[in-house]
Amino acid sequence: MIIGSTESGAYPAVFPTDKWPSDDWKCLHFHPNAGIELRPHSENRYEAVLIRNSDPEKVQPIFSVFPSLNEWETHDLYAPHPSIPDLWLCSGRSDDIIVLLTGEKTNPLSMEQQMSHHHEVRAALVIGAHRFQTALLIELVSLQALSTVERAKAIELAKSHVFFTSPDKPMGISGKGMVQRQPTLDLYAKEIDNPYADADIILTSNPLDISTLDIEKCEIDIIDR
Repeated sequence: MIIGSTESGAYPAVFPTDKWPSDDWKCLHFHPNAGIELRPHSENRYEAVLIRNSDPEKVQPIFSVFPSLNEWETHDLYAPHPSIPDLWLCSGRSDDIIVLLTGEKTNPLSMEQQMSHHHEVRAALVIGAHRFQTALLIELVSLQALSTVERAKAIELAKSHVFFTSPDKPMGISGKGMVQRQPTLDLYAKEIDNPYADADIILTSNPLDISTLDIEKCEIDIIDR
């Protein structure tokens, strides 16, 4: 497995002398000379940060591109292998992480992949940054596949927060076949904002005043029912 970036090239890696375990072929063991530090980012996710080496013989292309820097945040996230030390699995990008208004962080990739595996779904995008809850934008292969919304219930999304794209406004797709998050959000800003605004009104409305309720009477009514 070889991983790198446009700015830094391929990261030096350590490979086993014997046969690589077939189940771990997607994992990577960074070479110490790469100067990569895995910093905690979110639940079981770590961001790879390139730290400048003091030894000039340990070549780090990124610091030739940006000679004034001493470290470079790659925004690439990795999850540690459950049992083998120093083995890491690429697990998305830090700019993909959604931070809700409550401060909770969620990685949208697993939900997006789950929806995209459906044969009637062309693309899926989880949204919700700076909102109270997440929502899902789905691009269908055909309009006859609207029943796919039932699957959204299984992943704990309110039906009111599942949106479908219009045929005349497809999601932005990059050359790598990935959904372009921000251009797509900009394209559907109005459609997304309206349901969120309605939900926010409910969440922030005045709470029910229960100070004058007869609790004993309520208990009796419940028992009678």
